[in-house]
Amino acid sequence: MVKKIRAEIAKVIVGQKEMIDSIITAMIASEHVLLEGVPGVAKTQTVKAFSDAVEGGFQRVQGTPDKLPSDLLGAEILQEDPATGQKAVKLEKGPVFTNILLVDEINRMMPKTQAALLEAMAEGRVTIGRSTLDLPKPFMVLATQNPIEQEGVYRLPEAQQDRFMYKVLVPRPAIDELKAIMERFSKKDGQPKAGKITSLDEMVEIRKVAEQVYVDDSIKDYIADIIEATHDPLKYGIAAQEQIESGASPRAAIFLLKAARINALLDGRAWVGPQDVRAVAARILRHRLTLSYTANGLSTDQVVESILSKVAVPTPR
Repeated sequence: MVKKIRAEIAKVIVGQKEMIDSIITAMIASEHVLLEGVPGVAKTQTVKAFSDAVEGGFQRVQGTPDKLPSDLLGAEILQEDPATGQKAVKLEKGPVFTNILLVDEINRMMPKTQAALLEAMAEGRVTIGRSTLDLPKPFMVLATQNPIEQEGVYRLPEAQQDRFMYKVLVPRPAIDELKAIMERFSKKDGQPKAGKITSLDEMVEIRKVAEQVYVDDSIKDYIADIIEATHDPLKYGIAAQEQIESGASPRAAIFLLKAARINALLDGRAWVGPQDVRAVAARILRHRLTLSYTANGLSTDQVVESILSKVAVPTPR
């Protein structure tokens, strides 16, 4: 099924395998994805193609500085009955009431509006006025953002970044991919569109199977060591104590375990190996580490790579 979804999205998107796989696996896990890249690298188009391939509700919100929390969540509106003249409060639901919510350029919204999504992402519900309402299940946020160095953007709060299972750095297409994109767009029939391949219920069934994938205690110890190394790198022989201002949260360990299970399942195995943890580590950890001013151009990906190279890899029992 996952192969069919990949193939369907590939009809629309050239390359970008990591972004596509991250979106698919996050949906299986019922989690959220943050996509970062410069404009024009197909972040929004990939999300649209995915929503076309998976049956379910889809809404899109364009991030702008004047966007209000009520534009996302909805609001209580006082309305007058034209027949009786009586006034009553009516709840107008916002675009967050869907299965797949695309928040385009999330970091162009003001911090207060960004934070309005926190309850939805954390608990699958929202509070509007005095009412607390459950969101449809499954619910996932696919947010795109521009690099923080660009003008007119606001850094996401750490608590909100921690709610995203993955942060995917979307690269520019390679030269051969650029040629394929030009060839595709030069055809008379225009840009293709992905067709429906699966339902949300089928994605939930895949998640149930993934939850049964065996994880040895040695793999759990390995994940715990990786997280601990982000807080106490010297313990693992990593000279990065001064460069890491804050390490990864316990939620990172949960996501590493979830993602490793799904990675193993998609690789055709019923057990998790160290390679599954390493395959997803950068996407899960890069936005959970905060580097200090002494890092001197060091990236979080370089820190993660250093941790993976030093933490002892368990051997099969």
